[in-house]
Amino acid sequence: MDMFIKIENGQTVGHPIMGSNFRQAYPNIDPSDPAHGFAKFVRVNREDVGQYKVVLSGPTYGWVGDTVQDIWETRDMTPEEQAEVDQFTE
Repeated sequence: MDMFIKIENGQTVGHPIMGSNFRQAYPNIDPSDPAHGFAKFVRVNREDVGQYKVVLSGPTYGWVGDTVQDIWETRDMTPEEQAEVDQFTE
C-alpha cells in the first residue's frame, strides 16, 4: 500500500494520504518528484516497534532517509517487564 504526505519547508503537513486517493485528487502530480511538495510515507505499526519495547508516545511523523514514517517514542523494558512478557509468549 503506497502512501504520501504533504511537505512544506521540509516539514510534514496534515496526515498521510493513500496512494489511490492521491492519484485521484492530484492526477497531474508525479509523487516521486519532491518539487511537487509531497513525500513517500511509510506506515510503522505500533506492534512493529519491538517485543521488548514500551511505547511512550506516538506516532509522530519524521524523516527517515528520503521517506517520512511514523515515529514511536519508546524505552527498553526492564528485565522484570521482559520476564513478564516471556511468561505470556511461551
